[in-house]
Amino acid sequence: MSFDLQPQEKLSPLWRIATFVVMIVGFSILGLVTRIAYDNTPPIPKQVVSPTGKVLFTEEQIIAGQGVFLKNNLMEHGTLWGHGAYLGPDYSASHLHEQALTLQELLAHKIYGKSFEQLNQYEQGSILHEVPQILKQNRYDSSTGTLTFTEEESQAYAHSLNYWKDYFTLGLAPGLPKNYIANPQDQHTLTAFFAWAAWAAVTNRPNEEFTYTNNFPYDPLAGNHPSADAYLWSAISLIFILGVTGLVLFIVSKFGLGWGGSIKNRHVCETRLTLPALTPSQKTLGKYFVIVALLFLFQSLAGGALAHYRVESSFYGLPLLDYLPYNLLRTWHLQLSIFWIATAWIAGGLFIAPLLSGSEPRYQKFGVNLLFGALLIVIIGSLIGEYLSSINYFQGDWWFWVGNQGS
Repeated sequence: MSFDLQPQEKLSPLWRIATFVVMIVGFSILGLVTRIAYDNTPPIPKQVVSPTGKVLFTEEQIIAGQGVFLKNNLMEHGTLWGHGAYLGPDYSASHLHEQALTLQELLAHKIYGKSFEQLNQYEQGSILHEVPQILKQNRYDSSTGTLTFTEEESQAYAHSLNYWKDYFTLGLAPGLPKNYIANPQDQHTLTAFFAWAAWAAVTNRPNEEFTYTNNFPYDPLAGNHPSADAYLWSAISLIFILGVTGLVLFIVSKFGLGWGGSIKNRHVCETRLTLPALTPSQKTLGKYFVIVALLFLFQSLAGGALAHYRVESSFYGLPLLDYLPYNLLRTWHLQLSIFWIATAWIAGGLFIAPLLSGSEPRYQKFGVNLLFGALLIVIIGSLIGEYLSSINYFQGDWWFWVGNQGS
């Protein structure tokens, strides 16, 4: 194998400098934005109480509810604050909307003694104006860590306990079997987590006219509309990325910088590839590519099953939902893509290395086989761990280490 290059043109050192500058500036901005995000996270109240002082839920229950959310891998089913999968609902948005509808009915009965549907247009307008006023007022006391719900919000929270219980036990969740979350304590803490997420999404930050999530999710009934900052920075970011991309292309095409110019000055590479006899380690790499093919096949089948969940709860008549819920298959689909790409990358690197070096290190074949065993342990262990976690096999915190979130 040989390469013939014309050495008269060299890559400008400015490219190396530019790469380091971009990395330093880029990661500095990411670090700064991360710090700002963590400094401005919504507070988790020590307790949420009704006007009479009755404790509705606590910080411990909110955190435990987050654990239930992760344990049951619900982010691979729906979303929270817009992050996750898209078969199920955005749980923060769904809780907020259901809360607003409940407030609507409670206020209609409290003020007019009738259901909302029985009110005339003027009366409905007054209720629609009042709901956002209740939801957007921040009643969190940072000195005591107490969040106070109004009487209507407290009643709406009690309603949401039954709403989410029915959702996860009666088969109302698309792609999830009945009684997917049947433990009453898990249902209660999960509802507390959703209630906190919805509160952070709709309540204005102290001394601000937008919420902790910048008015996401959009819900006019709850008074959530896109803020001016959302429009401004979305436009600025789009203009910036297009402008800088155009500037870079202009500089490269105009000045070359050792990478471009006329065709006659470009590198000419003539490659004559003659493969030598395969080394022992290269021969044993064949099984890596067999695994790559199998992983790709399984990922394709998982993807096909996921598509079926959009229209039905079976797979060509097979009762797939009873054994493989949507969120498990989506987890596998993502994991399998990582596994086959990583396995192919490793195998390709191990195959090419002896070609470039012209020799093979001692015990290379043993190392290749050892690494293959490690890959199998990681792949099979991950897929099995995620399955066992989806059927609530693990007790205690084992789900965190070897289940849906830890694999």
